[in-house]
Amino acid sequence: MALFSFKKFGGKKQGASPARRAREQRRVVAHSAVAMPMKAQNKKKESKPLPWQEWLGKAMPVVAVTLVLGLLAGGWRLLHFVGSVPVSRVAVTGTLLHVDRNLLVQRVRPLLNGAGFMTVDLQAIRAEVMLLPWVADVSIQRRWPDQLVIAVTEQEAIARWGKDGLLNRRGEVFRPQPLGDVSALPVLFGPDELSADVVARYAELRELLAEQKLALASLGADERGSWSATLQGGTELRLGTGDVLKKMRSFARVYQANLSSQMERIAYIDLRYGNGVAVGWKHSELPAASNNNATNSGVNRHG
Repeated sequence: MALFSFKKFGGKKQGASPARRAREQRRVVAHSAVAMPMKAQNKKKESKPLPWQEWLGKAMPVVAVTLVLGLLAGGWRLLHFVGSVPVSRVAVTGTLLHVDRNLLVQRVRPLLNGAGFMTVDLQAIRAEVMLLPWVADVSIQRRWPDQLVIAVTEQEAIARWGKDGLLNRRGEVFRPQPLGDVSALPVLFGPDELSADVVARYAELRELLAEQKLALASLGADERGSWSATLQGGTELRLGTGDVLKKMRSFARVYQANLSSQMERIAYIDLRYGNGVAVGWKHSELPAASNNNATNSGVNRHG
């Protein structure tokens, strides 16, 4: 009978001998003991920065602060240099018919003495230029590196004001000397505080009269608020107080109906009546005696 060994056919394969296994374990332990310190040393060496990196990290804040201070110091020196540069040129712009450019520059020059390009007082210069009677507005700009540009808006006169003044479109009175050639302008008059009202009323009446192909030569009010006007051609309109525009509409109706062909003969038209107008004729141009409306005083009533 044949006998079979369990170790050969049915059991597990036997390993190495105990002595051999012990030797192998000692080699593994020795290898691990050597490998672990080497890995730790490599890891430590990799995380440690180089000396120049450490120096750069410490110096960076100092460099940044130094750079900022240098920029500030350079900017301050540049500003001081620019500010100390004197203004050597003054340019005057704008459409100027009455303002003398050379006279304007002469008045500005004293304000530039001792002042630099950035330190010159622009508000003081503007105030000085605004004192010129024909100047309505002023704006001033610096132009690199040493120039001031003064832009002037001149007054636009729309009427004379009394004997020595002029009016602009806002109804503001200004009195340049001399007035210049203003003979073509209408004459408005009254207390200075009424100037804006007179200008507004003038605009209304001018439009109304233009429909009748008439024009105002003068318009104004006295201290009591009594209005009067003169047409081009010399006819006086006595308007009195109250609604001046309403009275002028009444005049327009009478003019169309009765007076358009006789204006050269009329000295004045009194519009102070509630139910009509009175016409005063020039003494040399009295209507014929057969006219029932004529009186010895040369006054006709139209109602």
